[in-house]
Amino acid sequence: SKRRPPTVDEMALYDRWVHELGFDSEAVLAAASRMTDVSSPNFAILNDRLAELKDRKVTDVESMNAAEAKTAADREFARLVYARLGKIGAPDKTTVAQLRMFREEKNISRDAILLAADECAGAERPLGLLKKMLSDWAGEHIETAEQAEAALNKPKPAVERKRKKKNPALLYEQKPISEEDFNNLIVNLSEDL
Repeated sequence: SKRRPPTVDEMALYDRWVHELGFDSEAVLAAASRMTDVSSPNFAILNDRLAELKDRKVTDVESMNAAEAKTAADREFARLVYARLGKIGAPDKTTVAQLRMFREEKNISRDAILLAADECAGAERPLGLLKKMLSDWAGEHIETAEQAEAALNKPKPAVERKRKKKNPALLYEQKPISEEDFNNLIVNLSEDL
């Protein structure tokens, strides 16, 4: 660990965090100690983290702990969704955030999301199908597990088949052929030439 006095710029950052952003010294230290995911922590990264926290109105240790617990719960729910989809691996931050958005902003219940995940399991692209299904449900205001179950059991409309276009090479005018013309075309392969 490096031991040196802070630079003028670092002291200015600290003053900004405390006076402009509203963090107390405990909150700044707590945010710094939570930078274990950074290989080389520095003041610039800490500044970015504190700015993110401020945007989320998380400016004290208690709210940091609550936000951290919520984030852990969101990640755990996303892992459960992945398991239901049959996906291997940990969900990325984008997926965690999207699932949170469906729950919090679109008001789709956890149970409804899990029903959708079960329905999408085995698909070629289960996560993409899940996100489309949840988007459709959000548009239809399907929020509860009961509404989701009803939507899943609703008969699907028949898919209209697209007619194949005819090959333009086959659209020429055909001339009728007589029996005599046809017989003239036949070649007897058994005859000596």
